[in-house]
Amino acid sequence: MGRRSEHSKEELATLIVDQAFNLIEEHGYNQLSTRKIAANIGYTVGMLYNLFTSIDDVIVHVNGRILDMLLQEMSSAAAQHKDPKEKLRAIAWAYYGLSESRFHLWSTLFEYRFPDDMRLPGWYSDKIRIVYEFAGAIIKEASPKEDHITTTALFWSGVHGITSLMSHGKLSRVGFANGGQLMSSFLDKFCSSLKK
Repeated sequence: MGRRSEHSKEELATLIVDQAFNLIEEHGYNQLSTRKIAANIGYTVGMLYNLFTSIDDVIVHVNGRILDMLLQEMSSAAAQHKDPKEKLRAIAWAYYGLSESRFHLWSTLFEYRFPDDMRLPGWYSDKIRIVYEFAGAIIKEASPKEDHITTTALFWSGVHGITSLMSHGKLSRVGFANGGQLMSSFLDKFCSSLKK
């Protein structure tokens, strides 16, 4: 029997997302289920569905936390530099580092597929945009005359592409045993292409 009187709805929703986050970090999103979450917090599955429409709804909230965490790590890394090109390097390495140190969280953010008919909440889209545009603002600072919309897309395509290939062990197929080496090369070329 669930402990219905112990938590408010807001507290219970936080408890559910906390537990989902922890289960994903430890085992990956493929092992997550409403049953496991409910069992770990001592509530019924039915209580979970009173607050979240589906497991996808829970994962949206987990991903929101991961985006907050990624933005915090990128912000902290960039804050240690004055040169905008060094800031770009720092945020790229923060992103790359997340996939190495907390792979299950990183893969949930970028690989979990929501149903095609699921409408993602506006706050979630806002978080994605803020992370994406964080690099765009630095690119604009580094190269004010640059087409920063296209250049930001190129930056993220390179950083994410290398990170994704590295995290899935695919870089060795194209002759790179070390993802860090390829990331360094990409960042050197990208940053040298930015002109004042």
